[in-house]
Amino acid sequence: IYQARDVASGEPVAIKALHEARASDAEERTMLAHEAWLGVAMSDRGHDGFVRVRLPRAPSAFYVVFDWHDGSTLEDLLAAGRRFAIDEIVRGAIAAVHAIGALHRQRIVHRDIKPANLHLGADARWRLLDLGAAISGRESAAQRALRAGTPSYMNPEQWAEGGAADAGSDLFGLGVTLYRWLTGRLPYGEIEPYQV
Repeated sequence: IYQARDVASGEPVAIKALHEARASDAEERTMLAHEAWLGVAMSDRGHDGFVRVRLPRAPSAFYVVFDWHDGSTLEDLLAAGRRFAIDEIVRGAIAAVHAIGALHRQRIVHRDIKPANLHLGADARWRLLDLGAAISGRESAAQRALRAGTPSYMNPEQWAEGGAADAGSDLFGLGVTLYRWLTGRLPYGEIEPYQV
């Protein structure tokens, strides 16, 4: 992801492109296109809990352009030692629930709810980031089969048993996120990819 400036408007934007080592991989390109499609769909439906995708004018390569929002992820804020009052956590949790609910109403499962994907903008608004692992029923079979997510935030049915992600998976990730937000630690400790 690169920060850039829109030539026409002068506004800062974020550009997400594939690493050049993976840029010719058809599956990687399909996944990025799916993420862009989901972002446009959520933006077009007027959901403000996401980062808006901008349609590029005469693109010179394969990339996705997003609005840029100054601020920090919840992960960065927690790592920096930021303490939140309960009312701040409640406001952030409500914003996250609204964004996740908007996805679920469209039959989209995020699959990677965690503090690194919750962003507090300089405008004091919480946004849900990174639809790259999301499934919608229109993703490729390879993306659907991908064991996406972050182990410490994945539900046991998905992580240990290899089950498919569903709305409950997102709610489990949100529960772990809220637990960490409130207590400063993970409920089961850090889970490594090799652990069952």
